[in-house]
Amino acid sequence: MSHTVIIHERKGGYSDRWIEYCRENEIAYKAINALKPGIMRELQDGTHFLWHLNHRETRELLVGPSILSAAERMGIRTFPDPNTRLPFEDKVAQKYLFEALDLPLVPTEVFLRKDDALLWAERVSWPKVFKLRRGAGSHNVKMIHDRTEAIKLIEQAFSTGFNPVEKPLGDARVKANKFKKNPVEFVKKVPGGLRKIYKQRQLGVVERGYFYIQEFMPDNDHDTRVTVIGNRVFAFRRHVRPGDWRASGGGKLDYDLSQLDMKCVEMARDAALKLKMQSVAFDVVYNADREPRIVEISCVFDGPAIRNCVGHWDLELNWHDDQVWPQDAILADLLE
Repeated sequence: MSHTVIIHERKGGYSDRWIEYCRENEIAYKAINALKPGIMRELQDGTHFLWHLNHRETRELLVGPSILSAAERMGIRTFPDPNTRLPFEDKVAQKYLFEALDLPLVPTEVFLRKDDALLWAERVSWPKVFKLRRGAGSHNVKMIHDRTEAIKLIEQAFSTGFNPVEKPLGDARVKANKFKKNPVEFVKKVPGGLRKIYKQRQLGVVERGYFYIQEFMPDNDHDTRVTVIGNRVFAFRRHVRPGDWRASGGGKLDYDLSQLDMKCVEMARDAALKLKMQSVAFDVVYNADREPRIVEISCVFDGPAIRNCVGHWDLELNWHDDQVWPQDAILADLLE
């Protein structure tokens, strides 16, 4: 059967590898900009449509799921499909989904009324972890140390809200170190960051009307990132940043298989089978009883981090000694 693969092209995203895969395997494809007018006409001659949704691009989050749904009504196979995109960039949706499927999520609360959140703040112990629905790499994540901090965040959550876009200069300590090491390169990147902030603010992005909170899981010097793509299971550890309590976004990856806890791998594999997503990455930590718990998930992630795994397991946890680009795996599965 012949295929025509339509790819939303974004330089630096998954589309680079998808296009290369199509060329290498002589698969007919068309690279498009799905944000331009006439997108449904562009899709008419396609059999498959792939879109690496960009969590930093509000326009993609606004129209991407609708365009993908419309493509599916045309009989086109998509990535991400409905199961895969439902929890994308939405930790609130993830909470409800995990509870529905009885998956081992870190204890999480979502309050949709200020009075409920304030009542909760009077009754709990500290610390707790505050998050917005959106954000990756530990952006929009904050430790709450006491009731006073909690009340301040609750008041803001149900009034002016939060801008989910990271600050132009990001984490002050991290950026200060980068500036000292290479001030010229640092300064070159600032205008681009400012333009990104301006563009998203012009689109009216504000997170408010909910208060999302997770239990803090102490005594974790790393988390385990387990990624499941089709029948492939990849895993590595991510060490906590120096002087911090977060592992996500720190870049300290550990591929030593002898240090991996297979309980984390098995738990994530079992969760993936229930979620029925084309691609899903789990952030896994331990609770006080050293039982693995899921912090959050994502359907897209850093491609080279997966490619650098020395191999992977299948769903029966048999080991396969080969390296795989996740983009290749996603597209190969979609074409089956």
